[in-house]
Amino acid sequence: NGDIYIVPESTMTPQQIGTINGAIWASPVTNGQDIFIGSENGTFYAVNATTGNVDWSYPINQKIFSTAAIGLNGNIYVAGNSLFSFTPSGQLRWSAQLDGSQVYGSPVISENGVIFIGTINGDFYAIDSSNGNILWEDNLSTSIGGISSTALIGNNGIIYVASGWILCALDPGTGALISKVGLGYNIESSPVLNGGYIYIGCDDGNLYQVQALSSTIDYYAGWPMFMNDWYHRGM
Repeated sequence: NGDIYIVPESTMTPQQIGTINGAIWASPVTNGQDIFIGSENGTFYAVNATTGNVDWSYPINQKIFSTAAIGLNGNIYVAGNSLFSFTPSGQLRWSAQLDGSQVYGSPVISENGVIFIGTINGDFYAIDSSNGNILWEDNLSTSIGGISSTALIGNNGIIYVASGWILCALDPGTGALISKVGLGYNIESSPVLNGGYIYIGCDDGNLYQVQALSSTIDYYAGWPMFMNDWYHRGM
């Protein structure tokens, strides 16, 4: 309902610290000073993590269901049906037009500054984080749907993304399909990587373990799960 709470670990008692307009579907991310969150009303907010006051807001005029991501340089990335980049102080750096359909998954950012993100129509993009230019695009749509979840970057740089009921492995430099596997039904949850295996839930009610691929790609790009790491820091 737009209310933002903190829950002290010592008491586990929720304390409301602020509110924004509109329903919130996305998860918050923070740089330690502000909490960044988008609303269904089409506005992206930075809420002071101490006071609960809105430090800045920006109307992208697109419904936001996607969780934002924070790059190593502190810039913030969030999607409605386009992808937007902001400085920590709220200045718009750039926007990248996608296929016009809704984004539900979070942007993920490789170690070399490439953002990977997909749409509900099944288009998957690699975007330069410095300027918003689209480096490559693939259409991965299936007969039962497109991309609802966040992609995963493996330790060897391979990109894993689910579209419909298909889990795809893509070359990070070109977007070429390396491999794919069909699961039980539509995939809406985001994959995680551990011990050389990918774990992902499916709308058939099953949790799947899939062997990750080996690769000669020689850089570590690790965004191995939704919101980056086990602490969900989103950066």
